[in-house]
Amino acid sequence: TLDEAWEMLYDVKTCKGGKKYKNEKWEDVIKKDYDYIEYTVNQAKIEDEEELEYLVELLSEYSHLKEEQMDVVGFGKHKGSSWRELVKNDSGYVTWCLNNLEWRSEDVKEYVQSLVK
Repeated sequence: TLDEAWEMLYDVKTCKGGKKYKNEKWEDVIKKDYDYIEYTVNQAKIEDEEELEYLVELLSEYSHLKEEQMDVVGFGKHKGSSWRELVKNDSGYVTWCLNNLEWRSEDVKEYVQSLVK
């Protein structure tokens, strides 16, 4: 409908770009990918001040999810596992990852490094 089209185009609470979360509600996105919202706020050119303010509010409201989501391994044979558990059970793999991989997020790398120390 016209109302649905308007909402998709102009609703500050809906992601308008990117392949991964296009047309999803920002609140649903942050619950599964806090890093994506943080990246969007820090790197993307958001021209709509109202949308930018909304995203900053979401980051604050859901800040507890950041560490929780950083603890989940997002790749490889341990995908879906906890970095905390990997440090205990397979520290060699964690060390290898820290020394050999290009990390998508410096925050995640720093978090994993903090677990190893």
